This record gives sequence, structure tokens and C-alpha cells, in this order.
Amino acid sequence: MDQLSNWGISCLDVTLDPATAHPLLVLSVDRKRVRCGKTRQDLPKNPERFDVSTAVLGSEGFTSGRHYWEVEVEVGPEKHWAIGVARDSVRRKGTISLIPLLGIWILASQKISQVLEKGPRKIGVYLDYASGEVRFYNVEKMSQFFSLTATFTGRVVPFFHLWSVGSHIKLLPSRRFLIMSFPGSRL
Repeated sequence: MDQLSNWGISCLDVTLDPATAHPLLVLSVDRKRVRCGKTRQDLPKNPERFDVSTAVLGSEGFTSGRHYWEVEVEVGPEKHWAIGVARDSVRRKGTISLIPLLGIWILASQKISQVLEKGPRKIGVYLDYASGEVRFYNVEKMSQFFSLTATFTGRVVPFFHLWSVGSHIKLLPSRRFLIMSFPGSRL
């Protein structure tokens, strides 16, 4: 059994929700990878889909509990992305601001470029709904490097944003035996 499960943390195998994906975002068949393409796809127009901001949500949503998933990101001067969580009710139409006031809590590549130049390529995302915490971990070094606090109300979902052509994100299986200092953990 995974050590994180012993601490009441659910390790997720996150998938992307194709109904929310902006038409420039190309999802893999298994919904585990997304890349920013050059050409808009002809996709159904629906209220769930982002129409201006090149974002996609995870299929899984949370109204309680502690959750962890892993993401592999592409690092480079022309690779721009953001990962984190958003309210399920986040605005999808028109330009959106990636700020907590509007229900989006993220780690953005350009804001921490110095940290990312030397790694990590694999980032763990930890959500503690009740405590209002979103933490980001360097999976290779098993260390936290960024965190946010919030007061969550309603359902929140994994959030992914790509805004440079060719940038991509890969969702990884989160079945690791991690030795990290999660709240309430006793090693």
C-alpha cells in the first residue's frame, strides 16, 4: 500500500476532461497528455469549454480530503504553463485571470523560472481541502518548493494552462513511496 494512503492522502491518477479543453489544446487518447497546438480544432461549443484561455481541467473533483498527483512539465525559455487547482465553477468564457480571487490557485512557469532551470521536471501537487493548502513538490528531490493558501468552497479540480505553442504537460501515475513532510504525517 502507498505510504500517502496511510496518512489519509489519496494518490490520484488524474485524467484531463476533454469537454473543458480549449480548441488549441491537443489531448492524448488516454487523456494523460496535453500540448498547445498551432491550429484550432473543430470541437463542440459547450458551456464547459474554455474558449479564449488555453486551459483544461482535470476530470476529478474534490469537496473534501487530501489529494496528491504528479505532473511532468517541459522547462525552457519558450515553454509557458501553469498547474494547480481551480473552482469547478471557474469562468470558462472570455479571458480569465489566473488569480485566487477568481478561484484559481496555480504555480506558473514564468514566476519560478529560476527554480525550474535546475529542475524539477516532475512536480507533485498536494491539495488539502480542509486546511486550504496547495503545495508543490519537486518529485525527484522529494522536497516542497512552493505553496499557496486558500479557503475552498464548493468543488475544486486540477487545473492546467498552456500558452506557448509546443508546450506540453504529462500526467504521471502517483503511486510513489514518498517520504515527505505532509501535514499530520508521522514517519
